[in-house]
Amino acid sequence: YEMSSCDWSSDVRSSDLYYKKTLRKHDQKWEFVYLHFKNFVHGKCTFEEIDIDLCNKFREYLLSAKKLRRNGRITRNSASGYWSTFRGFLKILYRNGMIKTNVNDFLEKIETEDTMKEALSVEELYQLAETPCKKPIVKIASLFSCMTSLRISDILSLCWEDIVDYSAGGKCVHIITQKNKAEDIIPISEEALGLIGYSSEKKGLVFKELMRSWTQVPMKEWIRSAGITKNITFHSYRRTFAKTDFFFLCQITGFHNHFQNFVARYFFQDGDFFRDQIIIFIFYCPYVDDHINFIGAVIKGMNRFFRF
Repeated sequence: YEMSSCDWSSDVRSSDLYYKKTLRKHDQKWEFVYLHFKNFVHGKCTFEEIDIDLCNKFREYLLSAKKLRRNGRITRNSASGYWSTFRGFLKILYRNGMIKTNVNDFLEKIETEDTMKEALSVEELYQLAETPCKKPIVKIASLFSCMTSLRISDILSLCWEDIVDYSAGGKCVHIITQKNKAEDIIPISEEALGLIGYSSEKKGLVFKELMRSWTQVPMKEWIRSAGITKNITFHSYRRTFAKTDFFFLCQITGFHNHFQNFVARYFFQDGDFFRDQIIIFIFYCPYVDDHINFIGAVIKGMNRFFRF
């Protein structure tokens, strides 16, 4: 049987609707996996043909597959992610009785490789903030991600109604994350609210004009025009938040209120990271007044964590 645009089944008509329904619940990686599998089977596959041998051959295909939209081959880590997604869909097929054998029990995962994960420094954040972008919404979304750690999937789905009052004062983003379907509450600064033009009267999507494809060429052109040569992706902003959160909050968006949020998020969630940042702060800010402000921020931040 020939595979339609979203067909994993011998019953083209019903499976097309089934896969589209399944695809809507997941991220773009599921579409890439489908396209790679379609290339692998040359557009034709039945449920009866999905066995251990076919799946292992698809595994080998992924390890040397070409990229779908750009030149070159996909990385081993991308292949690992695609393979994991493919196995996840096999579980759904087996659970729903579409294949008779749970082939996952006989499939080995693709081990990932350690890679250099890029993030922006504070200086580079300054450069980006001062550099115009051909797509202004890309610049706003990028800086907002640096200030909140939101993934691109959560940026695209963020609604004004998700910005609510925070129990410790101010505002926060209260969402169910697109990737993990987990609740997340992120304190948000006045600067971040000003960046997106927040108003309690606004409704609907915050970044409704943003297209995911703009995080490729337009965003990378903007980054290069800022004089940054690192291989920065949108996910790098999330790592930027984690690695430079202390300095970013203290130097760019103001010390007191935002460092309290930093303490609240990391004091117990990542003790080693929190400890290292305290050491860095004392080393770089050896002034008594700064230490007094710092201690006050720690206390208030702990209050926010425990919501006294």
